[in-house]
Amino acid sequence: MSIRSIRKLLAVAWDTTADICTIQNSTSGSIPAGTVAAYGEPVLSNRPSQEVVLVTPDGATATGQCTLSRSGLGTCMFSNGTGWLAGFHAMLKVSTSPDGGVNWVGTYYFSPAA
Repeated sequence: MSIRSIRKLLAVAWDTTADICTIQNSTSGSIPAGTVAAYGEPVLSNRPSQEVVLVTPDGATATGQCTLSRSGLGTCMFSNGTGWLAGFHAMLKVSTSPDGGVNWVGTYYFSPAA
């Protein structure tokens, strides 16, 4: 498998007022503001691992799995996408930010279509 690029995704800030979170900004620009993360269950439910789907403003999607503790810390991993997110893979650490939001920090790449 040939990987086109590996980049670092930095400080994606979330509005966490609902179980559907909206990306407010991304310092790398890789996931645009306005992208929605729809979780399969409430973010801090009793189920530690759950599906998450990113939907960009133009309709591209990426499907992944998040494992979160009751405090909201954990990891999210993406391995599938559609539209311009086709071939999207990411391993992201989830942490809280000083302003009360949530950050996703980690690496991502796009693998070429098979």
